Amino acid sequence: AYETEQEADADRLSALYLALAGFDPMAAPRVWLAAHQRHGSSAARAGFLHDHPLNAERVAITQEAAQQVAQYRIPGQQNPDWEVVLADNVLFPKTQERPYQPGEGLLRATEAGLDAYDRHKEAREEQEERESAAAAFQSIQVVQAWEDYSADGRVGVFFDIRNGSPRTVSSLAMELHYVRGQQLVGTDESCHLTVAILPGQTVRLGCDKQDVPGSTGVVPEIADIGWQ
Repeated sequence: AYETEQEADADRLSALYLALAGFDPMAAPRVWLAAHQRHGSSAARAGFLHDHPLNAERVAITQEAAQQVAQYRIPGQQNPDWEVVLADNVLFPKTQERPYQPGEGLLRATEAGLDAYDRHKEAREEQEERESAAAAFQSIQVVQAWEDYSADGRVGVFFDIRNGSPRTVSSLAMELHYVRGQQLVGTDESCHLTVAILPGQTVRLGCDKQDVPGSTGVVPEIADIGWQ
């Protein structure tokens, strides 16, 4: 069904292969932690996450797996028993089939079919939920942005946000990308706003501008959205 659980199994296998090859399996959660810190863990923001675990989830998945498979690691060299371990290990133990009883073939086939149906149904529901979240996310747009002085004399970055979704936006996390021409020179992720933007409404918001050496402009981008 290509669902998130199968992708999670692939992440667990990455930790297992690292350990069997003699590498530190904790490298796997470090990779996903860096991805989370750089890109966040919003399924709505990243379309490819419709059928993948979120970055934060992958940190937890690979960290737990790495701790379990550390026993198979021989630092700096391949585990000589790697084939045996792959066939039967702490993450994916070898299945012990119960002895076949005459007349139960149809029952086993039915059970397997129902299990596959349930897993596929869960996968479809999860995918539809993430696609819906992505569609809602994409309907919230920065209409225009500019720099100006705020009422207390501070320099701010102001922007008009339009809510094109059928839901009320209750909060926004904004990223301010500081640029020099087409080059990114810095990003500020500290702008978090509590709002109430009704469906079809456009509101004017702002965040403090930071002093980023070398920047000649700033581009606001929506990083995450809270809904009522």
